[in-house]
Amino acid sequence: MELTVYFDDANKILVAKPLGEVTTENVKETTKQAIELSKKYNCNYLLFDIRQCFEAQSIIQGFESMSKIGETTGLTALQKCACVYDPKNYPEERAKFIENVVTNRLSNAFKFFTNPEEAISWLNKIRK
Repeated sequence: MELTVYFDDANKILVAKPLGEVTTENVKETTKQAIELSKKYNCNYLLFDIRQCFEAQSIIQGFESMSKIGETTGLTALQKCACVYDPKNYPEERAKFIENVVTNRLSNAFKFFTNPEEAISWLNKIRK
């Protein structure tokens, strides 16, 4: 998996852009690096851009990983996360399912989008 993680100073958000498969291991590594950099910038607003990623695990594995999201990734209710995906690579039904699992387990500030501008707008809106 390739991964780019950076602080978007214009929008005051942390951006993580993985490239490859959506697996538990890749989600852990992506989130770990995002959280590490977010601490440097004292920023709890994270954008995960997975548009270049594709689903590579069963729905049961996704559920198992995301139902224990705090243990699996280190995310807490303090972090507000937007995830941008491409329905051609990552099914819309899966995105909605994972969003519901995380919302019910950790935070209502975890949402999937197909448009990065909408994701950034949402993060800015919940910041206020």
